[in-house]
Amino acid sequence: MDCSPGKMIKLVDNSLNRTYRKTRREIKKMLRHMDGGVEVFFDVGSCIGMYSLLFAQKFKNIKIYSFEPVTNTYNTFVKNIEINGYEDKIKAFNFGFYNKDGYVKIGVPKDRQYEDNDGLYTIDKGNLSLANIVDAKMRHLKEFIYENNIDCIDILKMDTEGSCLVILEDSAEILSRIRYINVEINDTFKEDCKIAIFLKNVGFKKVEQYGINSFWKNMNIKEVIK
Repeated sequence: MDCSPGKMIKLVDNSLNRTYRKTRREIKKMLRHMDGGVEVFFDVGSCIGMYSLLFAQKFKNIKIYSFEPVTNTYNTFVKNIEINGYEDKIKAFNFGFYNKDGYVKIGVPKDRQYEDNDGLYTIDKGNLSLANIVDAKMRHLKEFIYENNIDCIDILKMDTEGSCLVILEDSAEILSRIRYINVEINDTFKEDCKIAIFLKNVGFKKVEQYGINSFWKNMNIKEVIK
């Protein structure tokens, strides 16, 4: 496995170190199930980029595609990339994925900073009256993959505030290119059972559950140690 020496990543806001420690534990649980390394990582709903930064720190030869539709959060993420010197590993995009091109409304909690999203955003649903409304740009995941000629994604990480199932269903034709999927399921949106049924039907098996995150392996792909 092509790993670089461990080191502490830098953050624009050091108060988020608690998120750093939590994410490190989650990544460790992911990687123990993988027979090979990670060359391509998709971070869908990257927030300030904790997953992306840690994967960039861990693997020397990795391509990371990160997507964050909330502009203020995206700007903080870009600063985190720059202060860590990971511009050559992480490509950050200021849009998200959905089942349509265009803009959808995202609710950002009024009592919370953009940079400190603990999974309380909503997308195109939920009680938006309790949140600041942001118009966020969306695209089709499958179209992005086709346009960029991406044949294999080692890990697709999804934290998309209630729209995971919509994105997966819209991208069904390209899921055969994905080795593993890490999905965060917020109970608020009642989508856990539906996501599990969908992923099982397209050949994935759940290999880990940690909190509201679950890690799924594509059983149709033969593992090759990288």
